Amino acid sequence: MACWEKHQFETFAVPSLAKAQAESVESALESSATVECTTMFSQAVPELPPSQVLVLSNAFLPSSALWKQGARWVDCELSLIKFGSAVANPQLADLPARARSLREAVLTQVDAFDFCVDDPRGLPADGPRGNGSVYADCTGDPDWSLVKKIGLQDDQSPGGVYPPKDVFQLMMTTYCDDLYGGLDGNTVYHYFPTRQQWENGHRDMECWLTGSAAF
Repeated sequence: MACWEKHQFETFAVPSLAKAQAESVESALESSATVECTTMFSQAVPELPPSQVLVLSNAFLPSSALWKQGARWVDCELSLIKFGSAVANPQLADLPARARSLREAVLTQVDAFDFCVDDPRGLPADGPRGNGSVYADCTGDPDWSLVKKIGLQDDQSPGGVYPPKDVFQLMMTTYCDDLYGGLDGNTVYHYFPTRQQWENGHRDMECWLTGSAAF
C-alpha cells in the first residue's frame, strides 16, 4: 500500500532474526521479534518525550509457511493511538494520507503527538488506565498527565532478572512521589511493567499526575 493512501501502519525497519533465536514463528513473536522492534524503535524515533507513548512499535513476522521455508524477516511498523478511544481497549488512528512518514512527523512536530487521559467518571481510584479512561489531547485541563518515564538501569537489575516489587516501589518513591507528590491538589499514580512486559523488553515505569500541573 502506498503511504499517500489511508493506512494505520507504517514500516520503519525490517531486521532479520538469527535462525537460532526461535523455534517457531509464535515463540519469535512473543520474544525475539518484539525485542528487536523495540530496540529499532528507540533508534528510529530517539528521545521521545514521555507524553508521546501513543506512538506504538509493532512487530509482524512471516506466515508459518514462509517461516518453515527459512524466512526470518521482522516487519517493524509504527502506529498511532486514536484520541477518544478507551485506554483499556485502544483503537488505531488513520495515518495522514500523504507521502510524509509518521516518523518524520513525530521528529519535527513533537507537540502534535502529546496526549493526556480523561475519565468521564472523574478521578476514580483505578488511575489513568482505569476502565472508563479515554485518550485525550492535552488542551484545557486534562484529568491525568504523564509526567515522567523511568528506565530501569542495568545495575538495578543484575542479569536482567525481573526485579522484586520493592525495587519498583523505591524508584517510584524517589522519582515520582518525592518530585510531584507535594504539588497542591494533585495525586501521583504510577505503573511498572508486568513480568510478561519485562520479558518482551519493556523496562519503563510511568509517573502520572492529576490535572495539567506538568505542562
